[in-house]
Amino acid sequence: MITGGTKSATLNINSNDGSIPVYDFVITASSIKYEAINFDGVDDHIDIPRAIDWDFTIEFWMRTTQTGTLGSTQWFHGPGLVDGDVGGLQEDFGVSLVTNKVAFGVGSGGGDITIFSQSAVNTGQWVHVAATRNGNTGAIKLYVNGVLESSTTGNAGAKYTPSGLTFGAGNALVAGRWYNGDLDEVRIWNTERTQTQIQTFMNAEISNSAAGLVGNYHFNQGTATGNASVTTAVDLSTQNYTGYYYNGILSNFALTGATSNWIAPGKVPTGYTTQSSSLAVIGVTGNGNNIVNFASTTSTLNHTDFQSNTTRTFVIQNTGTGVMNINAVQLVGVNSSEFSITAMPSGSLTTGGTTSFVVAFTPTAGGVRSASIQIASTDISAPLFSFLIEGQAPLAEALGIDGSNDYAYRTILTSNTSSVTMEAKVYWYGNNGNNQMVMYNGNSSIRGYGIYVNVNGGLQILYGGVSFTPFNYTLTPNVWVSLSVVLKNGVVECYADGNLVSVTNVATPGVPNSGLGDKFAVGANDNGFENFGGRLDEVRFWNKALTQCEIQTYLNCEIPGSMPNLLANYHLNQGAAGLNNAGITNIVDASGNGNDLTLLFCSLTGTFENWVSPGAVVPGYTITSPPSASISVTGNGNPISNNS
Repeated sequence: MITGGTKSATLNINSNDGSIPVYDFVITASSIKYEAINFDGVDDHIDIPRAIDWDFTIEFWMRTTQTGTLGSTQWFHGPGLVDGDVGGLQEDFGVSLVTNKVAFGVGSGGGDITIFSQSAVNTGQWVHVAATRNGNTGAIKLYVNGVLESSTTGNAGAKYTPSGLTFGAGNALVAGRWYNGDLDEVRIWNTERTQTQIQTFMNAEISNSAAGLVGNYHFNQGTATGNASVTTAVDLSTQNYTGYYYNGILSNFALTGATSNWIAPGKVPTGYTTQSSSLAVIGVTGNGNNIVNFASTTSTLNHTDFQSNTTRTFVIQNTGTGVMNINAVQLVGVNSSEFSITAMPSGSLTTGGTTSFVVAFTPTAGGVRSASIQIASTDISAPLFSFLIEGQAPLAEALGIDGSNDYAYRTILTSNTSSVTMEAKVYWYGNNGNNQMVMYNGNSSIRGYGIYVNVNGGLQILYGGVSFTPFNYTLTPNVWVSLSVVLKNGVVECYADGNLVSVTNVATPGVPNSGLGDKFAVGANDNGFENFGGRLDEVRFWNKALTQCEIQTYLNCEIPGSMPNLLANYHLNQGAAGLNNAGITNIVDASGNGNDLTLLFCSLTGTFENWVSPGAVVPGYTITSPPSASISVTGNGNPISNNS
């Protein structure tokens, strides 16, 4: 055959058959149609009208060993594959070959943006490329062999400048922009195709009536015997504007031989329409336990609740029957900057395969911190697997206050003046030139009582409007000490670290009165003055006079909850040590009586006036240590019974 197409002839057979001296019949034959097209890298190109400007997808198969323009940062410097470049700052776009990567870019009056594939595409093997754009957001994505390799956000709006698109060359047809290689199955869409859609149809010829398909070029044209007249690349799509077919015009092709011509085989066989839908199914576990897609609650069982742990490992498994590509794992949400992925999963999983990734938690503030993990994959039913994670910085162990204006308060805890115990573990910063109040219940000018430190560190009991009575004890700066002050019927006992250091007879204080605005304050008097400078831990207030045995029993531990006559129990294990704890100003009463305090004027940042560590007692330590002493009394060598 000299030219392509179907040819026919009549075959005559002459014989000495008297009845049929000439036996004849018609024979026909067709040359095999080619399946792709080759560009010579010199001047070959195909031009089509532009049918896209807002949302769009450009996809094709390519095969080349060419190396595009070296050192370029923009798509319009390399050999064009499907290109709509217009000189200057224009609303244009295009896909090209830059060095050994595919480049996809968009232009605007504000500048041009280009993204590049991670994979080399000039391997001499067929490579599928898909470039997508969302006109509303300006988001652009670049897929290679169905895997998302690059994405960014450019300018939104229409890309209307180019009047047409060029296959195999830069739209401007300038030196250095000619493509040397093969193309097959070029498709132009006026929709942003999903990854699943791209993967499903990339290995087959697609229906000509697919929604949004405005250019469909199989390149199943020409034959091995002659193609001089086959100068139109036929568009088979039926969904473009007003039903108009955007046939491509071939220019400068030799249309003979193995180059600059229609070629075979291509990547996709003629007439092959079997879709390759992904049968991948994603599953995610933590600590060996399943995590549900779109989970909005967390659990320690599957490690979505970090608590105070700094890292957690999660496992992705493909439970389906097809290869699953993992395209991205990212963190989103209000506190996502406090989590990071320190070890990424592998990019693809075969059936039954697993891969893991590690998330680190580095909180910058106290309280519960949260983010969502999003895993983009080729699971059609769950292309975006998302779940909530939470963490909390290790709780602080004490409260640091500055000795200037920080303090906490509430209404008085009791009006009792005859049987009371006040306790606190204090870490005094030292003399700041002022008297300093550890705690006070009442009105420090008129009535009530509290623990007081003078400028020299001497410990005292203050009865508002009555007296301040020194104890025989002086605080040492920057050393934890456990103070217990017991009021019982005109006698005041002071204990330091469980040891009795002073017993004093004093007059009865005035009765605290909530109706007159009296307060219970920690770190200052009831008016917020005479502020204590230092750290406080395990502040307790009892509506009874404790014995020394009771004081020593609970000296080195937390009292976890309620106890008889325990009116207030402040562990001060709140916030995160030294981090930003703004807003954590409610000091929780663990006694069960609801006597919370309100913290005022504390900056709650840094390591000075904030929730801090270490404290005097490790949070959660509740082992009591009752004294082992046992008293006995004798007279004349004979025992005397207690209460006898």
